[in-house]
Amino acid sequence: MEPSQARLARRALGAAQPARDDKVVAGWNGLAIAALAEAGAVLDRPELVTAAESVAEYLVRAHWRPAAGTSKPGARVLMRVSHDGVARGISGLLEDYAFCAEGFLALYAVTGQQRWYRFAEELISGACARFVVDGRLSDSVGESAQVFNAQGQHAGLDPFDNAAPSGQLRLPECC
Repeated sequence: MEPSQARLARRALGAAQPARDDKVVAGWNGLAIAALAEAGAVLDRPELVTAAESVAEYLVRAHWRPAAGTSKPGARVLMRVSHDGVARGISGLLEDYAFCAEGFLALYAVTGQQRWYRFAEELISGACARFVVDGRLSDSVGESAQVFNAQGQHAGLDPFDNAAPSGQLRLPECC
């Protein structure tokens, strides 16, 4: 009689794998950048800082896109989601801009590399230009607002909208 663990392992190898969600959400990765950079500094683990830089470089390469339909040269927009290195769909919500800026500022604080500060500055400027509507800060605009509202959320009404504070509360931390 073979051991039960070996039988289970063989059976598991032949089983259908569960569905997997492999999208990359800009804001969530911004939080990961901050956590990795800060942990790397505190724990003296340079490989964590290197991981934070890799994530940041991916976000800049895949998510930070030229803005369509603007006359401002060099204008860029942060895309919310990418799959397989290609950003598609809607532009980022305020939380994406705020969380990414927070991550880039943490990376700048740990590495001293000016480029991370410049990216954070661009994100914050972009967020202010994009999400301040009629003197109020909104969580979403344009096509992002349509998706946001279709999910039953109301842009700009409640900064304590779920377990994570909204971009309305996080963006001032970056300024």
